[in-house]
Amino acid sequence: MPGLCNLPLFGNMLSDIGLNAILDNCPNLEHLDLRLCLNVNFVGDLEKRCSERIKVVRRPDDSTHDYPYDVLFYDSGSFEHYYPEDHYFPATSDHYGDDQYDIDIFGFIQI
Repeated sequence: MPGLCNLPLFGNMLSDIGLNAILDNCPNLEHLDLRLCLNVNFVGDLEKRCSERIKVVRRPDDSTHDYPYDVLFYDSGSFEHYYPEDHYFPATSDHYGDDQYDIDIFGFIQI
């Protein structure tokens, strides 16, 4: 994706391998949001590559205070469960808190 400039991956299960692929294939990337991407560990020279090539990098442990949506984190103790994306919608203040929904580990509500 050579034309990609902004990539928000907030709360994604991306790993260092995926991040390397992004760096290799997105030469014009200027803004990368990795907040709550808990599988990104910046092993080897990965952090250096990010800081040299991308103007704004939000790290997995950076604050979420300016994220435009409500952030919910549910720790199930395991990443073994996978639910297709079409069963989820972002957890906003209009949707969570209702007992008929289950919130997953990524802060999305299962319908």
